[in-house]
Amino acid sequence: MICYIFYQNSEIENDIANSGITVNHEDSMEIMINQLIHEYNDYKDKADSLSQENDRLVQENAQLKNEKDTISNLYKDSVNKTQQLKQQLADPGQDPADDDSDNDSIASETFSDSLFHMDTMSVYTPKGNFYKLEPYLVDSIGNRHNNVILCGARNQSSDLDVNTLYAEYYINGQYSLLKGNAVIPQESKNYNDVHVIYFYGDDELITQTDPMTIGSLPYEFAVPLTGVTKLRIESVRTEKNSGNSSIALTEACFYQ
Repeated sequence: MICYIFYQNSEIENDIANSGITVNHEDSMEIMINQLIHEYNDYKDKADSLSQENDRLVQENAQLKNEKDTISNLYKDSVNKTQQLKQQLADPGQDPADDDSDNDSIASETFSDSLFHMDTMSVYTPKGNFYKLEPYLVDSIGNRHNNVILCGARNQSSDLDVNTLYAEYYINGQYSLLKGNAVIPQESKNYNDVHVIYFYGDDELITQTDPMTIGSLPYEFAVPLTGVTKLRIESVRTEKNSGNSSIALTEACFYQ
């Protein structure tokens, strides 16, 4: 820094000397000091400006975190209330307060995470099969569903190996239940393929959906997961195998 300033200062002195103005040693030192002061002020202004910008970004990040936490809590409350209302609608003639077992079941299910937003540990999709996320879809009977995981194939084969795909999730024993729906998407309406979803906990079969095909009603599944470290969700196309059909998991949520 100092070497640069002396070099620049000597250039200034040369310019002054060439102009015919007499410059003594004191003038040279004054020029150098003024130049250093000017440079110092420039960098100080930049540092102050960057510090203010950093403070602003820290404050904005804190506000965004608070907003995210608020939205997350509201979402959890909405999911819990939806589950309660769903059970009440299933038997509208019964007062929920009269059924202690149902109330205990509802109270024990606390929403934790959405399967849609969880990272996979591994995915197996051979020969054109796919396991992908979609924000929504319409099923084969016209119902709309949100937070969709689409499991399907773009191959035609009688070989069961290429009609099977799966995804694995590391859940580390932190959930007691997975609930959601299995549906046949509208995009499969021209195919009579039959699909089944299997749920495995630590490589042991826990439960499965009914065989589903075009026109099937949504299948509501509930998978107990207490103590399970690794969850595998496996989709198998069991019949027809047209090569252009799928099944979907929708609104699937983990509960503690």
